[in-house]
Amino acid sequence: MRTVKRILKGLGVAALALTAALVIIVILSRPKPSPTLQQQVDTGPKKPPELGFTVEDLDEPLTIDTYTLTEWRDRKSLAIFDSEYLGMFFDYDSVTPEETKQVVADNPAITPRFRELLYWYIDAIARKYPEADLRILHYNLQTLEVMEVDAHQLAFEALSLSAYGCYKRAENKIYVNQDYDYAPGTWEYQVILHEFGHAARTVQRNVDGDDIRIQLSDEYLEIPEEALNSLFTVSLFDYEERDIAYQLPSNLFQVMLECIDDYDLGDYINHSLSYLAAKMDAQTGYNNYAMNIFRLIGAQRADYMDDSYERDQSTYYPIYDYVCQLYLERNGAAELDAAGRRALVDRLVERVTYDVPADHPLDTEEFYRYAETAFPAD
Repeated sequence: MRTVKRILKGLGVAALALTAALVIIVILSRPKPSPTLQQQVDTGPKKPPELGFTVEDLDEPLTIDTYTLTEWRDRKSLAIFDSEYLGMFFDYDSVTPEETKQVVADNPAITPRFRELLYWYIDAIARKYPEADLRILHYNLQTLEVMEVDAHQLAFEALSLSAYGCYKRAENKIYVNQDYDYAPGTWEYQVILHEFGHAARTVQRNVDGDDIRIQLSDEYLEIPEEALNSLFTVSLFDYEERDIAYQLPSNLFQVMLECIDDYDLGDYINHSLSYLAAKMDAQTGYNNYAMNIFRLIGAQRADYMDDSYERDQSTYYPIYDYVCQLYLERNGAAELDAAGRRALVDRLVERVTYDVPADHPLDTEEFYRYAETAFPAD
């Protein structure tokens, strides 16, 4: 079996600052959790936390993440953000779907029903996204464990009462409810394949004392990562699925992806979020703006999930304006009259709000205001 380089030698590069944030648990949850006891006894909303970033087109051009390396004594920390640099960790250039399925067969911790699901998953990626690099999935599948547990233990492992599943990267373990049957078309089927998606793209390990992290993002980019993973998951199905995990962020990203050129979800497996942001900036004419829209989408989700505060909805108008700009330009709004443009925005709003919980604050009028400003009355 192909092996991983045990010692990172001969890289011949200067030490760089490691900026990837530690993300240990990846949770897939569906409903908004009930307030905690402490939240119920607290009186009055808290002041919203500072965003921690500026939502504007930055003067400094976007740098596409590739890798960072730091060395301290005999220890190394390596963070990789692009499949082009996976050779810094792996001592092989590629793996085939058959080789990837073989490590599933050789892993005794994967039970027969998950083995069959993984065979299907690997074939589906190879069929839909033949350019997707399978090395990360191949590596994780050598030791992956799928833990079927009761609802109490799942809540404990995920640190969430509403979780349907979670992938703990540092353990390389997926936790799911033991009562699921994983039939195609069910929510549980999407759950397990979503968790496989994290194992296909991310690594967080200590390898012989060296800290290895692949495709880990900062806290505000965790939700965009989840949304893209959700879209990647359902894109593999042989049926249409609009009921998607992380529904609002997923809806937003689905619209945006359809409006940019030269990018598909196979690129999500191979590249960083900054790679996608650069594509979007090039499409829209911005210098360095899309990454802050991604972070704002993450902040909006955090706002919704935390009942102790609520930002003014105008905070999130840049998201709606940006998505509306992409959608209108892609669909030829300039060639339409006012009624045609309004019908176009109607379709956009339906897509953005599809299956979004009724209690989710979302000022859809901003989409119409943006369109009216961008295209004054004829």
